[in-house]
Amino acid sequence: MATADEALVSKEQKAPHSTLPDIELPTSGLPETPSVSDSDLRASAQIVVRQWQLLPKGTFAKGLPLRLKALSRRLKQHLAACKAIATTELTPQLEFLESTRMFEAALIAAESASDTFARLPLIQLPEGADLPRVMNLAEGYLAVAKGIWSADSLAIFTEEAQRLDPLKLEEVRVIPQALKIAQLEYLLDRADEAFAAGPMPPIEHSPFSAPIHSLRRLNQYEWRELLESILAFDAILRRDPVQVFSNMEHETRAAYHMRIADLAAHSDKSEVETAQIALQLAMDAQRKPESNPRCSRRLSHIGNYLFAEGLPELRQRIGYQAPFMQAVRDTLRRFNEDFYILGIFTLSVLLIVALIAPLVPHHDFAAVIFALFLALIPASQGGVDLINGTVSAILHAESLEKLDYAKGIPEDAKTLVVIPSLLLNELQVRDLFEELEARYLSNQDPNLHFGLLTDLADSAARPFDEDKHLMVNLAIQSINDLNEKYRKQRGGKFILLHRHRIFNARQGVWMGWERKRGKLLDLNKYLLNELDAFPIKAGPVEYLQGTRYVITLDSDTQLPRGTAARMVGTLAHPLNQAIVDPRSRIVTAGYGILQPRVGVSVSSASRSRLAALYSGETGFDIYTRAVSDVYQDLFGEGIFAGKGIYDVSVLHQVLDRRFPRNSLLSHDLIEGAYVRAGLVTDIEIIDDYPSHYSAHTRRKHRWLRGDWQI
Repeated sequence: MATADEALVSKEQKAPHSTLPDIELPTSGLPETPSVSDSDLRASAQIVVRQWQLLPKGTFAKGLPLRLKALSRRLKQHLAACKAIATTELTPQLEFLESTRMFEAALIAAESASDTFARLPLIQLPEGADLPRVMNLAEGYLAVAKGIWSADSLAIFTEEAQRLDPLKLEEVRVIPQALKIAQLEYLLDRADEAFAAGPMPPIEHSPFSAPIHSLRRLNQYEWRELLESILAFDAILRRDPVQVFSNMEHETRAAYHMRIADLAAHSDKSEVETAQIALQLAMDAQRKPESNPRCSRRLSHIGNYLFAEGLPELRQRIGYQAPFMQAVRDTLRRFNEDFYILGIFTLSVLLIVALIAPLVPHHDFAAVIFALFLALIPASQGGVDLINGTVSAILHAESLEKLDYAKGIPEDAKTLVVIPSLLLNELQVRDLFEELEARYLSNQDPNLHFGLLTDLADSAARPFDEDKHLMVNLAIQSINDLNEKYRKQRGGKFILLHRHRIFNARQGVWMGWERKRGKLLDLNKYLLNELDAFPIKAGPVEYLQGTRYVITLDSDTQLPRGTAARMVGTLAHPLNQAIVDPRSRIVTAGYGILQPRVGVSVSSASRSRLAALYSGETGFDIYTRAVSDVYQDLFGEGIFAGKGIYDVSVLHQVLDRRFPRNSLLSHDLIEGAYVRAGLVTDIEIIDDYPSHYSAHTRRKHRWLRGDWQI
């Protein structure tokens, strides 16, 4: 006696799509391109939706796996039949046979996604079997579309279907996979009909051509924008009061979608209702007067209630019940300093006790003290590593929000890429300009300019006629040559800003004031029209008027293609724009500086064994790669390592006259703390690593001196 499951499979083989309504469709037009009106699509969508009987959440899903087994069996049968009669002549059987790999790939992908489909809302079919709702939707759509899908008709069908019952985000994401399964099923249905009807028609009237081409287009189509338009609550998010959501990168919009879905999954509201409440909170904030335009823009952005300080209010409005792991993450972030510092201290003490207790006599005071000092460094390092590993395991790395400037940086986000450097000799100067040109070629944009901030080398004697110095003249000529070479290109301009050396009584030499830090501080004043500390200029400096951001790099730092636009788009996002406390002159929200991930160049890593070892290091060396998810994820800010993008007005407001002159050995860390540096680990710049141990130790020594001083 056949089981119920076997009977279901048998029934599907005999009468595919028997669960779908019979719909009268226009028969005019070629079979390859059937004409389906919008009214037919909408009418079919309404009929399909009215048949849905949702099963309780947690129901064990077995309908789709059975259907996939039936499809696999039917496909093998038809392929075997085609092989038996296929010839070298082009026939419908040969056409079907040549698409074997595509059919099998569709089945393999469907079987791999079975777990995903099993978690989706299920409906009960008339014969008693279950099926994911989105799968039934795909079958209904292809039935009315006669097996030929198109983006426009799919959008109309799903829009009408969601008027009564919107799909969830996880359902929308699997629509392409559901359509491929339904398309394969439609093809096998046509094969059943064709083989049962007798001899096949000539290839010009093949019943397989149009459905096979449709399946191929399903595999090749770029789904991103279509799926966003299908998602019911995407239209709500696009009503963002500050009109930011529509202009964000796709990955950022996807993160907003995921946050809505996650909040709704653990609350009393649906995804659409959650998005509507977030929008209402943003609109309410927009109506409230706010003196600081940055604060107003931040509070009026819908993302503030999904990711920032508005999130607790949204959770309260929707009745959010945090799952256990989310509650742990929230607690970690709320007590981040206590957990991190006390955790390291506690673990270090426990490790020290574990190390010395079995080995050192407790009554020997001198031996105990000696053992304590001996075990302090390895134990504390072990404690740090354990806490870092714990935080990374519990907290998810979250990318900072980004505006999409891939097609062009707007005028109000004009940016200058600068390399602070000394002019030492002809070879070094020519290398500077070759690297500057390479950065320009990989990041061309009318509102992205490139410049050098230069001084001459320190001098014990008072310098004269610096304007006529050979290296200065070479730099001026090189800037002019680059501007002439790319005069007709759509990219930005090349600028040279050179300072004279002044006497430093503390160092006893003539040098550029405050070296690299001084160059950037002087640049900020120049861009804000407060002070011109650059008596020597070259290039069309008038293009610098209105510059909002500065990307500062070292002379050996590469700027990969498109990196500059992504850095600007990140800092320009309302949630990342710095909010400065007027009393303390410290950034309290957002970021004044963004530090990208710093990778080691391949050429640098291959110069020596030392460089190769450090380029592959996977620890928490913040200076070699500036990657520390622990700091960004736990504290919401990273560590500035001297290369990144900053907001000119914010940096000037916070750092101007902040520290005594000639007192900081290492300015990056302390400036990043006041200006609040954010770590952007999904944007990478490439740097060189010292190839000799002596250069490596000199750099470490300089950093350690600066860190101890801070």
